[in-house]
Amino acid sequence: MATRLMAAFSIGFACALWLFPLLAGPTIQGLRLERDEARGRVDTLETEVQKLQESLKSRQGRLVVKLITVQVEGPDERVILEAERRLKKQLTEQYAGRALDDISAFLLNRRLQGLILEIDGIRYQFSVELVVVGPELAVYGVLQPVKGGH
Repeated sequence: MATRLMAAFSIGFACALWLFPLLAGPTIQGLRLERDEARGRVDTLETEVQKLQESLKSRQGRLVVKLITVQVEGPDERVILEAERRLKKQLTEQYAGRALDDISAFLLNRRLQGLILEIDGIRYQFSVELVVVGPELAVYGVLQPVKGGH
């Protein structure tokens, strides 16, 4: 009797171990997505604050880039979030706090056009649709998988 009870308990435990990842998978994926988004915001905001503090010290009275906005269209939400995070971080490091006179929309467009990003092992190419240079530097573009880019 004890052996049967122990065997039934072991089978139940093994089934629970097998079902847990299946049932918890969507929740875990959602939490990872939220975590990645939050990390991206924190990284970007920290860099923006640092650049703006430096620019305030060195450029009193000149118009500077105060805010950077990146909007990407892509195949899925995870790829879009990661691409926006990376591009915003790169642009923040290069342009936050810079004087508007020192920024060329043409050169910025050339720098970003055709940029290859590897996200989750897949290569994507960024196509710039719009660049706006002002106190709010804005970039809008489309991300498409590179053929044979796995």
